[in-house]
Amino acid sequence: QKVETPATDARLAARALDAGVTAYRAGRYDDAVRELAEAAKNAPSDPLAWYYMGAAKWARGEADAARKDFA
Repeated sequence: QKVETPATDARLAARALDAGVTAYRAGRYDDAVRELAEAAKNAPSDPLAWYYMGAAKWARGEADAARKDFA
């Protein structure tokens, strides 16, 4: 049986990661989560996207969701 993997875009992932980290550092956690989710979708094995997304969710008070991203 054929396994289908979602299409990814490395350039989009890099741009979203940069925008997400910038938003995180500026304290714009909602923007950070949105951008970092896009980065993780396009580069699911990138640990930085998951780390910063977890950190942004943690800052928003979403400890359980943050732990899942950290894992």
